[in-house]
Amino acid sequence: GNLVPVQFFSMIMVSESATFVGPDHLQRATNDTKQLFAEKIAGFHAEGYNDDLLPPFQDAFQKAFAMKPELIYFLTDGHFDPQLMGVIDRLNKNHKVRINTLAFVNHDASYEAQLQLLAKRNGGKYRFISAQDVAGGP
Repeated sequence: GNLVPVQFFSMIMVSESATFVGPDHLQRATNDTKQLFAEKIAGFHAEGYNDDLLPPFQDAFQKAFAMKPELIYFLTDGHFDPQLMGVIDRLNKNHKVRINTLAFVNHDASYEAQLQLLAKRNGGKYRFISAQDVAGGP
């Protein structure tokens, strides 16, 4: 909602597969495109199992890097295959894309460590988002 029209965005949801929410390219953050995005994402629900899997996350990052972004936000509530780090190293070998990571709701030291390392290796920042943060509480 805070994006301005000089910025571009896209979103890929990862469940048992990687799916674009909206178009498969970066789009200008106009009020119209943000409204259409909000309507589309309202129809998505977290489902399936992907903890410790590589294929859905690898596919998502390949799709994301194909759009040639400057920044990727990677939000997850669980584990991913440690091999993903090598996939991202190859995709971002020139370190042109910054990756910020977010642990969502579930505190787990091992997957939070993965996210912290992923952010550090790609010039990004790590953050934990609690259920209270989502609800807008203090």
